[in-house]
Amino acid sequence: MADVIKELQMLSQDEQEFVLEHLAHKYHPIEIDGEMFMIPDEVHNLINSLVVQISEREIINLKKNLSGKANS
Repeated sequence: MADVIKELQMLSQDEQEFVLEHLAHKYHPIEIDGEMFMIPDEVHNLINSLVVQISEREIINLKKNLSGKANS
């Protein structure tokens, strides 16, 4: 038998479903300006992907700069 979450009783059925659906997601902590936030797995994966892309571009730019100085 399911337990009752008292805070949800005051919400409409649509609101209850919204809350419960989002509770089912996997969340990750992220710190921004000293404050902690919980973000969904999809957002966490997006941030990680962007970090990798930026790192790869920095490496490419570094290699270009080094090869340009070597040819000077």
